[in-house]
Amino acid sequence: MTEGSRPIDSWKQIAAFFRRDVRTVSRWEKERGLPVHRIPGGKRGAVYAHRAELEAWLRQQPPELLRPNMPVTADRRRFWAALIGLLLTVVLVTALYSVYSAGAHRVARAALSGKKLLAWDEQGRLRWGYDFRETVEAASFDEPAPAIRLADLDGDGRDEILVMSAFPREGTGEMARHELLCFSARGELLWRYNPQRTLTFGGRRWEGPWHFDAWMVTAEGNSKYIWAAASQSPWWPAFLVRIDHRGQAEVRFVNSGVIYALNHVRASSGAYILAGGVNNEYDSGALAVLRQDQAPAASPQNPGSGFLCADCPPGSPYRYFVFPRSELNRLLGLAYNRVKSIRMQNGRTQIEAYEASSPGYASSSFYELANDFEPERAVLSDGYWQLHAKLESERKLPHTAAECPERVGRRPVRVWAPERGWSETRVPAALNARVAR
Repeated sequence: MTEGSRPIDSWKQIAAFFRRDVRTVSRWEKERGLPVHRIPGGKRGAVYAHRAELEAWLRQQPPELLRPNMPVTADRRRFWAALIGLLLTVVLVTALYSVYSAGAHRVARAALSGKKLLAWDEQGRLRWGYDFRETVEAASFDEPAPAIRLADLDGDGRDEILVMSAFPREGTGEMARHELLCFSARGELLWRYNPQRTLTFGGRRWEGPWHFDAWMVTAEGNSKYIWAAASQSPWWPAFLVRIDHRGQAEVRFVNSGVIYALNHVRASSGAYILAGGVNNEYDSGALAVLRQDQAPAASPQNPGSGFLCADCPPGSPYRYFVFPRSELNRLLGLAYNRVKSIRMQNGRTQIEAYEASSPGYASSSFYELANDFEPERAVLSDGYWQLHAKLESERKLPHTAAECPERVGRRPVRVWAPERGWSETRVPAALNARVAR
């Protein structure tokens, strides 16, 4: 008996003949009439087949049955199990490394020192240092504010390090250049922004240098943005820029006066950016209310004045306020009052305008705006009345604090809105309110 005429005497050998698994050829017997014979009187499941019959049957089947396939053996199952296990191990190790790496590069605080930026983790361990190779200082602001902030700008779960820096021009007598720097959690310098802009007022071009005076980070949907106000130091033109996580900047507001304070609030009508400082045309503290998603805008100025910007954004703020100078501000010969801070308190927006100071005395006026940015009341700080009493004793005031018009009268606040232009509202003084500032 030749090899080709010998019967195939098991399901396993029949499966090997077709290069399929046992389950497949067993199914072919039931569904496609595969010629498999059973041994009479043999043990249960004992089968055999003739090669010639199998070959003849195969020639009558559809072409897809002729595609080669290896039987699934125990070795093959072990191979696939090992491969899957290896892949799962790789995935697990990668995930653990990512978690460890994020923790290892988490920065808890950072500080400038000499020519370097240093970063520490939550355990106080120094993680890295970046060498600028030139002297660098933290930019200072009129309102105490951090020059370094941590914020996850790109949403990867790790904070970027934002640094408001000043680079002194040693030996030149020039003021330091300001830059906003963004570092990764690993200490890589991702981008730097140097405020540059040319603005024209009354035929005069202002090209800088520009210095930062205020900044903040806001969340807008799933994104975070940096808002920074820069002015032409030591003069008055200023602009407000919005910067995304890639360092791309867009000027959103131009003001005819320095911007000293920023905040963002949510009112019943939407989200707003508040920018407070001075308007030099009106010699008074000013506040711009900007819709967070509105087109770039400029402060409202009188046509023909030297404070009207010729090449600024054509848009308008949602609201613009000019706050009156106080009696003490005028008495002491100051050029203007100025908005120095914007805070939220008891669901209302509180505006602080610096008025006057004397050794040992500092005074401010406060204005509260309702949810729709309507002025509700005005308050003068305790320091204001202390300075008032001092000037009374020096016979520099013709009346007492009890008779002062600032206490008993209403304060005229000018309000500008795009739909009606300028108007004036008289804000009542809050006689019983005390503000210890």
